[in-house]
Amino acid sequence: MRTRSPMNPNDFSKTCNLGPRLIGSIAAGVLVVLSLTVTDSVSANDSTMDSSDSAELDDVPAPLDLLTATDLAVDLQSTGRYKRTITLHRLLNGLDIERLRNVFLEAEDLDPLTVRDEIQEVAVRRLSMLDPKNALMLVSDLPRNRRLALVNIVFEEWSATDLATSVDHAKNLDDAERRAAVEGLVRVRYDLSEDALHEIARRLGQEDLVADMIAITML
Repeated sequence: MRTRSPMNPNDFSKTCNLGPRLIGSIAAGVLVVLSLTVTDSVSANDSTMDSSDSAELDDVPAPLDLLTATDLAVDLQSTGRYKRTITLHRLLNGLDIERLRNVFLEAEDLDPLTVRDEIQEVAVRRLSMLDPKNALMLVSDLPRNRRLALVNIVFEEWSATDLATSVDHAKNLDDAERRAAVEGLVRVRYDLSEDALHEIARRLGQEDLVADMIAITML
């Protein structure tokens, strides 16, 4: 059973500033590890990687070798999800804001849709580390379900490195987006006390959601 130390709500602002770099590094590491362990249910072969797969990963091209999302999709669609995830993180890791935006926008018309979604998710995650407000603007015109999933990702990254600013910005979102933001925040900021999480929930009008998420972690 997980226990949390009590926190005076007045100390919330202090909590927001505690070790942001360390917290951000831990949270980002957890997210990458989780993403790299995802398996592709479509193919039984995707659950493990043989030596030839590992060798192929060493030949993944540098970002400059793949200039468009279309090129990237062609390279990825014949591989399993495990390898696609590793490849995407390697390729997009060094891109700047403009190039990440371009990859995201170019991926919009790609087929299959699973590859499109995977490219856009990694692009948004990387962009959120550099400029989370830019990332939110980028996804603002997407259909609701896709937009909310990506808002969730933005706030996973943003709250890991700048909790106070991310919470303040979330106040300006509509109710559905605030809910997605809080889900991402609570999922990453497991280091916060229950009192701090409830205070965030109160500020964003998501008390029931946070209570449910905390209850699940206690099971």
